[in-house]
Amino acid sequence: MIKENKITLIMSGRYEPETKSNILNIRKILPKSEIILSTYKEAKKDAKTYKKNGIKLIINKDFGDYLEFSNNSLNLIRMMKSSNSGLKISKNEIILKIRTDYSLNSKIKEVFFKIQFRRKKIIYKKI
Repeated sequence: MIKENKITLIMSGRYEPETKSNILNIRKILPKSEIILSTYKEAKKDAKTYKKNGIKLIINKDFGDYLEFSNNSLNLIRMMKSSNSGLKISKNEIILKIRTDYSLNSKIKEVFFKIQFRRKKIIYKKI
């Protein structure tokens, strides 16, 4: 079983309209976990809310416009940079990374309770 305080959740990517509510919802579900939001300057307006809720905010340099097609190298650089920035400051070995336009529900805790570590191997037990 993974203890909640041994998990870091990194939310990374563009600052979407739903990002703030998504990450605050996750804070309610995982109140003891380290939570990191790695995004861009648009999130600065909500920095006080994140600090108040124990969410670490990283503002990354933007590498260019986002375009909606799969081979967009600028978007790939943005994804890698925002994810890597979160990884650099994480204090835990167990990391869950999600996008800024995603959220979680309380069933995630059931998954954590089924995971065990044995000799540096992760074992998922079906119950």
